[in-house]
Amino acid sequence: MTEAAGRMRIGLLGGAFDPIHRGHLALARAALELENLDQVLFVVAAEPLHKRPEASATDRLAMVSAALEKEPGMASCDVEFGMQGPVYTVDAVQMLRRQLPNAEFVLILGGDAAVSFPFWYGSERLASMLRLACFPRGGEDLFPPLRDECGVGEATLFACYSVKLPAISSSQIRERLRAGEAASELLPPAAAAFIRAKGLYQEHT
Repeated sequence: MTEAAGRMRIGLLGGAFDPIHRGHLALARAALELENLDQVLFVVAAEPLHKRPEASATDRLAMVSAALEKEPGMASCDVEFGMQGPVYTVDAVQMLRRQLPNAEFVLILGGDAAVSFPFWYGSERLASMLRLACFPRGGEDLFPPLRDECGVGEATLFACYSVKLPAISSSQIRERLRAGEAASELLPPAAAAFIRAKGLYQEHT
């Protein structure tokens, strides 16, 4: 518990996690430290709006849970799994605010997500509901475009950090695994074991 605020400070890191990789963990660790968070919730997208995951929703959730089991201050979140229809980030956050009314939320945005944030459904409303913590790859200041393109005002709780994170992508890992190449160095050990046990991301003939 954060003593100054007397409330849990919870970071939200959303995505398909198809699969979860070491870059996701590095981003969460940076957010935990720099934002003084009590916990980071990995919000697994049950049905991502703009992509079709290769692994099923249940497998991705189980893989994330396994990967985070020994990571202090991190846990998986299945809030989207009980919601009907297209689930936007703003909807998931509203649900979490109802479930955890005493929590203070921080939305963790990697570089790509931060750049596209102005075009998200309900981005202006979402920006008014929580703090934004951006981690662009180049460390650039993203406040001006967020302010100009989606109405994020000067009063919005906002931070932009310059942190060197591993250049890893889930698509890169899937391609390597389909080609029969090793990718364990890019994955949390428990996630690598889960993928092997389930035979995920293999070339099927």
